[in-house]
Amino acid sequence: MNTAASSTEAESFSFPPLRHNLEATVVVVGAGVAGLTAALKLLRAGRSVVLLEPGRVGDREREGTAHLTELLDTHYQLIESRFGFREASLTATSVRLAIDCIERLAREVDCRFERVPAFLFAENETHRRELQDEYDALKRVGARVSWLKQPLPIPVAAAARVDDQALLEPRAYVQALARRFVAEGGQLFEGTEVRNVDEESPPCVVQTEHATVLCRDVVITIDRPGTRAFFPAGLQEETSPVIAAPFASELPNGLYVDIRDPRASTHTAERFGAVDTSARRIVTSADGLPLIGRSSATSHVFIATGFGNADVTFATVGAMLLNDSVRGVSNSLAELFDPARSQPRQRAQRRNRSPVREMSNGSYVRH
Repeated sequence: MNTAASSTEAESFSFPPLRHNLEATVVVVGAGVAGLTAALKLLRAGRSVVLLEPGRVGDREREGTAHLTELLDTHYQLIESRFGFREASLTATSVRLAIDCIERLAREVDCRFERVPAFLFAENETHRRELQDEYDALKRVGARVSWLKQPLPIPVAAAARVDDQALLEPRAYVQALARRFVAEGGQLFEGTEVRNVDEESPPCVVQTEHATVLCRDVVITIDRPGTRAFFPAGLQEETSPVIAAPFASELPNGLYVDIRDPRASTHTAERFGAVDTSARRIVTSADGLPLIGRSSATSHVFIATGFGNADVTFATVGAMLLNDSVRGVSNSLAELFDPARSQPRQRAQRRNRSPVREMSNGSYVRH
């Protein structure tokens, strides 16, 4: 088991690069939220896990605060029209379970986490109908949403409130998860770029600049030159703004999301610190849902990408799903987020089984 560098400060927290050959059950590539959460879950499920990070833990995570919310870039009314009611409900349920999972892990590793409401608003009467339609869709998929009879104390035409959303400091969170992963016996190596993954015959061979790791399965959570062949075409990388706005003191604490641009969201910062105003790069899929599961080109390589602006929540959904997939456990989300999934119009014809019942009875609620 490797250990952290001597500093206890998060900014200088680091692990050594991989310099010697290893064997493990699973190699995870990328020590972000998806990679660290998946690695920790697989470790706790009895697998030996090696986690390889090309940079430093936390470097890819945003400064400031992450918004953990059921309000997605792709509205539920659109998900329902593209995929069907069952799939929209599964998506919403998966996000709620992911926020619960993040809360448990954050409490466990002593990382700041705060439950707050989210307010979805329309700035003017022109967009009120769109807000009403999304409010109705949120009700259908089981969100704890209510229509505000009294407008917010800011100039908006209408607003809805979604309870039990959250705020998290993602950089501190992944660094805390890294410490816990190593403390429980995981092996984590920073500054270790994967050059190639060969899974032509078991075991898989993961080649880095200075060493080789033999393993049964590989989980890839970042797109790098050495792993790019396992990611499907059609992913889009774009810049997502994070907006800071001066709020009146009487504004309720919470997240604020414009129905016309969910990515330009912000939060009140009274208790949780300043808003991050820097733009960041996000990866989205063509249909707006993440790609999580077995790579279409292989049987022993699994990927998680396309999280969009819901990067922390969908990354956690990805980790929970991959924890099952690698272990061969059935999961209700596997088909919905399959990287090789069919076109939405073909999927929408599926019968509407109860997604909450499926996920409550199935493996997804294991944490």
